Amino acid sequence: MNSGNDSTYQRQSTQVGGGDVVPNTEALGRIAQKVLTLLSKGGLYSVVDITNRLGISDPRGHIRDLRAKGYSIGDIWVTTHYGNRFKKYFLINK
Repeated sequence: MNSGNDSTYQRQSTQVGGGDVVPNTEALGRIAQKVLTLLSKGGLYSVVDITNRLGISDPRGHIRDLRAKGYSIGDIWVTTHYGNRFKKYFLINK
């Protein structure tokens, strides 16, 4: 996880119209691109949601890699009525 020291990570970005800077999707692997595409649709997705929709075993490493490449992926803790906790992930639109 990024501890606030952005110099640790090599961020690749592309300038688009209006002066916005967006990360470069060409540098992503096939599975990371699938995860990003799903998160880009909006909504909150648990690891199980992502695994079931994309057929990948564990998306957390890909989410970590996307964050390291400059994508703003947020997460929230969810607690079930049994007291179990898990995270749901979402793409933060700036």
